[in-house]
Amino acid sequence: MFSQYRYINSAVNKLHPITKLTVTITLLVTAMLIGTFSQLILIACFYFFAVKFANVRISEVLRDVLSFKLILTATMLIHIFVGFSIASQPLRELSWLYGSLETGAFFSIKIVLMISIIGLLLRTAHPAEMARYMSVISQGGTKMNRFASSLGITTELSIRFLPGLLSEAKRIKFAQQSRGVIYKGSIIKRITALNSLILPLLTAVLDKTDIITDAMQSRGYRLNRARTLYKKENLKWGDAASIFLLGILIFAIVN
Repeated sequence: MFSQYRYINSAVNKLHPITKLTVTITLLVTAMLIGTFSQLILIACFYFFAVKFANVRISEVLRDVLSFKLILTATMLIHIFVGFSIASQPLRELSWLYGSLETGAFFSIKIVLMISIIGLLLRTAHPAEMARYMSVISQGGTKMNRFASSLGITTELSIRFLPGLLSEAKRIKFAQQSRGVIYKGSIIKRITALNSLILPLLTAVLDKTDIITDAMQSRGYRLNRARTLYKKENLKWGDAASIFLLGILIFAIVN
């Protein structure tokens, strides 16, 4: 399952949930905005530094990335197709191919980094803990605060819903294969075969949405009510060190 949470006695697990969320969002936004390989390398170094202190095995990171291999392959093929389309003489000159491969590799590395960063957050942050703090920090009586609170809890549930969604898609895929659906062959055949996967997956998503809604309402969750914390956590020196290192990274990328 993609980046399932498990508690490990590590420095990253002990960080405050808000610190982990702040660092993750900052890294994701930075990864989307940068435009050179050197900047990607800086973010990758910061990420592997965090992986080291989180006691996460590299094999787990690779498994997360390989679960999105279809998206990575499609990214490369799209850039090659675009480069072939805009080239004046695509069959005689191959300069367009080198440029397309370079651009495709750049965006593929971006996707890999973003997947890995989100995966590290999911492995080290408990979903209930994150949802609790995201809703509490946006409390208030104004409509904007209520909107921010609902947006925070929706975002966290959406991120945590991804592992279950991938697991459900895998289960449906095996069930469809047992009925004779073939997911191998050319790209066109694979895309056509996915039609048999989309409708059952959509139905499963809607069912799980109803279950989550009923579970939240049974626990007294209301958007128009202020929430409190049974256990409050304070920022520690590790949180300050993480924010400081993140600031150094942003400064190095900008300059």
